[in-house]
Amino acid sequence: MSGRVVIVVALALCAGCEVSFFGGEPVRFGGSDTGGIAAGAEARPCGEPDDARAARTNEDGCSERCRIEPGATEITCDAVTLGAPRENVATLDLGSSDGVVITLEICNPTGTVLQISDSPTADADGGDAGSSSHDADVMLVDTTLTVRASQSARVDPSSARNFVPASGCHERTIVIADQIVYLVEADAGLCGTGTLRINPPTDDEGAPDAKWYLALGGTVDGAQSGSGVRGATLCFW
Repeated sequence: MSGRVVIVVALALCAGCEVSFFGGEPVRFGGSDTGGIAAGAEARPCGEPDDARAARTNEDGCSERCRIEPGATEITCDAVTLGAPRENVATLDLGSSDGVVITLEICNPTGTVLQISDSPTADADGGDAGSSSHDADVMLVDTTLTVRASQSARVDPSSARNFVPASGCHERTIVIADQIVYLVEADAGLCGTGTLRINPPTDDEGAPDAKWYLALGGTVDGAQSGSGVRGATLCFW
């Protein structure tokens, strides 16, 4: 994968949210500073995909919809497998989908609350155990959400501070598609060739596939722990 990544960014009002886009200076939504795009990146607005918005706003918009809770052993979505590669990790098969809307119920987040990656051995440092060159991820640690491109992209991560309050229960929705991560409440989209992929044409370390891995409470590889996710509702489209 090329070390040069095309990044797409959209900003809108989000009181209290401070975001750094792939190595740029932090941006406070709603403030006067709208700069901070990483040097050398080609930035253009990135909104929510129309099909994703239609799926999450229409009662029958999802091709499949199901809810996952930590420790669950049964699931109603054919595209989801529980308990692999470890307990509290769900494997999402996007082979028949363009993306997934993940609506999270988060209460009193502590530690590594969740991680979503396209590698089955994703770790806390933004890499993996060499199972895939596509090891991009989205990770929530305490109240900060971080979006990281694959290590081969060689770009710094993007972070959203105060993504969720430190106490109480709150709902947050993340839309993920091929090379798109969109935060619904923040109205912020981060897009680029280094982000999560569905059926990439090549994989330098493994076989390309359409599988993503969602860990509720800790990292996908199990090396880090955390708590706070009461449940996640998945809407495939």
